[in-house]
Amino acid sequence: MNAPTERDIKKLFALSLNQCAFPQCFTSIVGLSDEMLGEICHINGKSPQGPRYDENQTDAERHGFSNLILLCRNHHKVVDDNPTKYTAEWLRNAKTNHEKNGVFEITPQEARAARKLLESYLAAQGLDGGRNVMDSPGAFQVNQTVKGDGNVLVGRDVIHTEKVVQKNVTQPGPQHISEEQAFEVKRQIDELAQMDVDSGREDSHKAWYSRMYRKFKVTSYKTIPLEKYDGVISWFRQQKAINRPKLRRPANGQWRNQLYGAIYGKWRELGYEKSAIYGFALERLKLNRPIESLTELKEQNLKRLYDIVIRLH
Repeated sequence: MNAPTERDIKKLFALSLNQCAFPQCFTSIVGLSDEMLGEICHINGKSPQGPRYDENQTDAERHGFSNLILLCRNHHKVVDDNPTKYTAEWLRNAKTNHEKNGVFEITPQEARAARKLLESYLAAQGLDGGRNVMDSPGAFQVNQTVKGDGNVLVGRDVIHTEKVVQKNVTQPGPQHISEEQAFEVKRQIDELAQMDVDSGREDSHKAWYSRMYRKFKVTSYKTIPLEKYDGVISWFRQQKAINRPKLRRPANGQWRNQLYGAIYGKWRELGYEKSAIYGFALERLKLNRPIESLTELKEQNLKRLYDIVIRLH
């Protein structure tokens, strides 16, 4: 075995949520247009010349799931250029922390993206991508069954650490949100989870996904009905507004940036020129002098302006 199997890469892709595993990095591994933004990385190097190489590993262990991690290109270079700082233990901890928020299912679209990622890796290594992938003992196939109502059920392996279980999952179709809208949903959750981290709490990606699933009665963010999309985005904005005060003391800069973004965003929705907000603030806040940027406002006035603008129609 001289390369990862397709099965392991699909498992890695699902548990990583198509996201770099470096702490606080939210870069996608495969972009919406299938551009490769990240890479398959070995925790212990795959060759004696590689960083963190362990001569006691077998080839199967070296290219197996537990020795693989997905990183964006930037952080792949960072960890490999600094192996004394980013040790194998450090990377395994990063992998564990990152994957605990992942899912145990992979959609056909995600499976295709994972395969392209593996093919990109194999090509870079000078290996025969197609034959190597399909002939690998860990490869698995996706079987589809069309129901009478037009939904497509995808019979695929549900990935568990110790065993594989069959499960039917509804494949996203035209009645569901688009890939671009799904990306926006994921971005909203990333922002909410980042707010929690910035306020001193644990990473909450998994918790936010669970809340959204319960709220809108779906089992995957990619199967949100198209007609519910605006309601989902509106709910995210409400949650940000509810949670934003928690940033005010532990992460004041982040709190202010959140308010700037919300004010400017609402102002644009109302159809006003950006510069008009400064005159509006001068009048409504009864300021002593004109301002040229919202950064000039003190905390209390910034919060007052946010409360005023967000309620405008």
